[in-house]
Amino acid sequence: MKAPGTVPFQGVIKADVPAGEPVVAALHSFVGQTFPSAASNQWSRALTVPSVSALDAKGIPLGLEDLGPNHGDANNHGLHDASQPEVATLPIATTGAFATLVAAGHALEHVQVSEPPQTATSFPWGLFNFDVTHVPVGGS
Repeated sequence: MKAPGTVPFQGVIKADVPAGEPVVAALHSFVGQTFPSAASNQWSRALTVPSVSALDAKGIPLGLEDLGPNHGDANNHGLHDASQPEVATLPIATTGAFATLVAAGHALEHVQVSEPPQTATSFPWGLFNFDVTHVPVGGS
């Protein structure tokens, strides 16, 4: 058994939790016990579910992109992704790992992550919904 300390983890929580409510994670150890005791439980700090009204211009909850790779600069351009209208970094629905969408020269709006449909087709990163704006007619 490891000594007490910090255990980094990430997870995808699929729940209907109202904005403003806290969410915590618990780690239970059953080593040598028939049921968990108070001494074997570890609790994370509480995280508050953000209000859906606190979204950036791309439709992403404020502060979420800052949790992505490279301290919020996943595309490594020296600017936080949250400040770049053409870049969106957010966790994928299937694992919680972060993915970055880039629409060079065009703003992204209404960016969302969706769970993949229950079909025989595999979508290991889930699905992304978004609008690309300011594309000229016939442009790409």
